[in-house]
Amino acid sequence: MRVEEFNRIVEETLGKCRILLDVKEKDYSGDIDRLEQFKIGAALEEHSPQESLRGMMTKHVTSVYSYIKKSARGEKISIEQWDKKLLDNINYLILLRALMIEINSAVEDTNGRNR
Repeated sequence: MRVEEFNRIVEETLGKCRILLDVKEKDYSGDIDRLEQFKIGAALEEHSPQESLRGMMTKHVTSVYSYIKKSARGEKISIEQWDKKLLDNINYLILLRALMIEINSAVEDTNGRNR
């Protein structure tokens, strides 16, 4: 794949991820905290927010594995079908990054360090 085509795909993918994050924010987030669903899940399951996110993300990861197996067997999977799985996984990793930045910032604040 030529570099120009790859770069176009990266930009297109990031744009689709942004749109999907915005759409799902209305369903899953409070008005103030974008990471609220993972914190509530953590409280309900008595574990950390990152473990809550991992549990929610697992379904999407296993779907990608299933598609990879099907594709390797020669089954046709449309890019639209792939996008439903791949974009969710990318977004979970973005959400995990945000969560870890928040957690690490809180730890730094607790230890008296500047951000």
